[in-house]
Amino acid sequence: MPTPYRHIVLRDSILFFLLIAVVQTIIQRNSTTYKRQLYNLYAVHEVDPAFLQQAQQGERQIKTLLSLLAPDEYEHKKQLHTLEKDIVHIRNAYEKNSPALVFLGPIGSASIVLKEQRLEKKLLKTLTTTNKFVAQLAHKRNRPCTKPSASTIETALNNNEHILTLLRQT
Repeated sequence: MPTPYRHIVLRDSILFFLLIAVVQTIIQRNSTTYKRQLYNLYAVHEVDPAFLQQAQQGERQIKTLLSLLAPDEYEHKKQLHTLEKDIVHIRNAYEKNSPALVFLGPIGSASIVLKEQRLEKKLLKTLTTTNKFVAQLAHKRNRPCTKPSASTIETALNNNEHILTLLRQT
């Protein structure tokens, strides 16, 4: 190897090792900041705690209804367990998003919003079906009540809670 190239290789090697040392020092000093930024990169979606509380309240209502059923009402228990599984699935699907959505920008945001709307409709449908079971049980136990239709999740939860309160008083 000729002499001028040896100096260039030596100089480049020293500069490369200095660069590595500087980068390692920066990473060591700011590692918690980088970890937090990396975590925030994948924390795309802020979960609405009100929706999760509504799903949990619906799940509790179904468990209460299951406890009020007679042992011979096996078919209703089976259907209610299916509804309970649906609510758990809705809650889990709401909490999870693909980290790849962050790279899609507006398309990812739109898909998250559409998914949330779809899950809200599914939860409302599940709660309305639960309301039918609650009303049937109230009618069986001579606690007649009307089956008001619900256009919002909150209304459906309140309707179910009202009828369950009537049933607990028996």
